[in-house]
Amino acid sequence: MAPPTIVTLHELAECAASVWSVRGEPPAYLTRPAQTGDGTAVLLWNGDAGYESGDADAAGPRNRLVMLDGFGGQQWRYERLVR
Repeated sequence: MAPPTIVTLHELAECAASVWSVRGEPPAYLTRPAQTGDGTAVLLWNGDAGYESGDADAAGPRNRLVMLDGFGGQQWRYERLVR
């Protein structure tokens, strides 16, 4: 499953499907790959503190997929923290 699909499914799990009729179109995710200072691969999406700059270590809100075993790996953790 592609990472943007995982993020979309996560959002749907948080909201009832009927919410989309109120919100309008579901959000689109343009993926920006980056790495943290310790070399951890991450995929950043709009709303993440590091999205615009590509700085995966930027402090602030999170909207990312952490690739626990690198970009080609199968172990991921989705982080979403909105401030």
